[in-house]
Amino acid sequence: EPFRENLKSKNVLYLVKSSISILNNMTKCPENRQFYQEGSAVEVLQPYMNVANAFIKSVTMMTLAKIIDEEQSELIADDTGAIDFLVKMLQQALEAANRRSRGFSVAELCEGLAKLAVNEKNKKKVADKGALPLLVKVFETGNDLEKAE
Repeated sequence: EPFRENLKSKNVLYLVKSSISILNNMTKCPENRQFYQEGSAVEVLQPYMNVANAFIKSVTMMTLAKIIDEEQSELIADDTGAIDFLVKMLQQALEAANRRSRGFSVAELCEGLAKLAVNEKNKKKVADKGALPLLVKVFETGNDLEKAE
């Protein structure tokens, strides 16, 4: 809680962004999922879905989407604007020479949107925010990893 209250501090903001990004990266190893469950990661991360910072909110949503059970999909129903932010990041990544936006690759963003779309409400939001033409572009221009996500 003290971190959420002090996100205006540049150092605290950097610490929280980095920590949540690390937690997100660690979800790439499926064996880690049990440790997230045992460590109450869902409960710890949930409050960060409601902070003002769009990056923190979005990475938190992607992280939660990768660690929750399908029965918990209501936890990631997006009323925060995170899907809109992630779709914009995907568009930026597709336009970038290195195919990245704010440190995330096209493949990572596609995976995050796919995991968030497990929730029924989010499926519509992903489509409404303009992700479908971008995903078609990934299939047309992406590498094998991007297409797999």
